[in-house]
Amino acid sequence: MKYSLYFLLLILSSCFAFCEDYSKWELNDDRSLDKKLDTVILDIPLDKKGLRIDYWKKAKELERKIGLERLELGFDSLQVRIWHAHSFTDKVQLVILKNQGYKWRGTLYSLKCRYSDNGDSLVMVEKEVRQVVPKNGWKKLMDRLYSLKVLVLPHYETIENYSLCNDGDGITVETATAKKYRIYNYPCPRNQSNIWQAENAQLILEIVNKEFQLPPIFKSSKHKNR
Repeated sequence: MKYSLYFLLLILSSCFAFCEDYSKWELNDDRSLDKKLDTVILDIPLDKKGLRIDYWKKAKELERKIGLERLELGFDSLQVRIWHAHSFTDKVQLVILKNQGYKWRGTLYSLKCRYSDNGDSLVMVEKEVRQVVPKNGWKKLMDRLYSLKVLVLPHYETIENYSLCNDGDGITVETATAKKYRIYNYPCPRNQSNIWQAENAQLILEIVNKEFQLPPIFKSSKHKNR
């Protein structure tokens, strides 16, 4: 089944289009989070109305569904979440990189979204979780990701002449330290011409897939990892 790229923009495919009332779920509905906001800087893109974009809210709901901690509370010392999905599959891949006590740890979440018969609402999410280790070591992996500016890339909507495509994949990255939380998104990064930020996002995805030897979420002769 082919899925609308619209939902990729709402953090990677329609896996986040739950049939729930999201208007009831806001950032400030958690008192512990309210207290943390005094010490954690939130860098979350805003829509044209000045509100936090919908895909962030739906990402948070999905994280709650699969039992992940809320990064907006901060993380000691560094956590990076790399989401990947494609509009032609119901699979979503999430790689979590955590650094605590000067040690790195990687976790892979392989998610499969089950939809209603008409495909407009999510019924359930199946997940498989396993620990992963980069084949060339943590230092080499992180040095490459840092060189590609994984922690500071801007959201795609701030980039001039960024074009969207009807079908394709997308990458969303969340980062958190004890003092700052960020989220940014790149739909169809491989289709951008002369946009170095998109090229970096695509390389980040390819390096992570190669280092952890991850299978493609969608096989296509036009969309192979380099």
